[in-house]
Amino acid sequence: MILQMEKGYNTARRNNTVSSLKTSRFNDATRNYEYRGAYRSFLNRPTRATRASSEQTQAPANTEKILTFTQVGTFSWDAPADVTSIEYLVVGGGGGGGGAHDGGAGGGGGAGLVRTGTLGVTASQSYSVVVGDGGIFGSGTANNLPSETPGGTGLASSFSTITSPGGEGGYQSRAVPGGVGAGGAKATAFTGGGGGNGGGNASTPGSGGGGGGNNSAGTTSTTAGVSAAGGSGVESDITGTSVTYGAGGAGGIELQQNNGTSAPVNSGSGGQGASTGYLNGTSGGTGGSGIVVLKYSTAYASD
Repeated sequence: MILQMEKGYNTARRNNTVSSLKTSRFNDATRNYEYRGAYRSFLNRPTRATRASSEQTQAPANTEKILTFTQVGTFSWDAPADVTSIEYLVVGGGGGGGGAHDGGAGGGGGAGLVRTGTLGVTASQSYSVVVGDGGIFGSGTANNLPSETPGGTGLASSFSTITSPGGEGGYQSRAVPGGVGAGGAKATAFTGGGGGNGGGNASTPGSGGGGGGNNSAGTTSTTAGVSAAGGSGVESDITGTSVTYGAGGAGGIELQQNNGTSAPVNSGSGGQGASTGYLNGTSGGTGGSGIVVLKYSTAYASD
């Protein structure tokens, strides 16, 4: 195909020479129109209407969303219109450590149950989210009376039909007559970890048992001055960082004067049992609050 151009077209801007007749050729091989060394594509170029139609029909790319509920309380979440399945992490609150008095030691708090998995949801439907608090610490007073108290049980966390009960509180010292406290039971599919037994009294000092974790039971201390370890927790990287949840609290240590260490917030782990000397009283550690994490993909910018 040959296209004829008008005579007298100025092709030399600098010397103002005028051509008699310029001919440009359409190149069938390259599908380009060649003129004055430049190439302009006339075929296979989308029209404005075609481009607009393509932009309107192109589906936006999905974005991964991670929602983390850390505050204790009850909340609601509305599933986006294009979400029918989510990945979840639900952790119950850990139990508080037991209090101690007069040479004894409190047991460590049990772990809140950790549940993970995938759950089908209905698009645009609202779902309930509950984050459970950790159990309060057990206390002991400095007098000659057996006034120590056990740690409180942690509260359950939940998302929709998925519920994770809290861990049992650690037992106070002298919960059994003298000797060393036994470790708490491992968490089950439906219960949190068991609280460690308290140990010792003025005539027979003893350390408290460790609280039960999600992966193992709490241990029993067999060495004077050595804390009984709580049961191990489980790791999850749903948030993008590997974190351990739901470990049992350590037992208190005989004849040492220390309040128990509280578990980290949003860990679901048990608090440590109290350690005390003769005629003194100390408190256990508070259990770690629970957490709920939801992970899903959606094309919507907001939830």
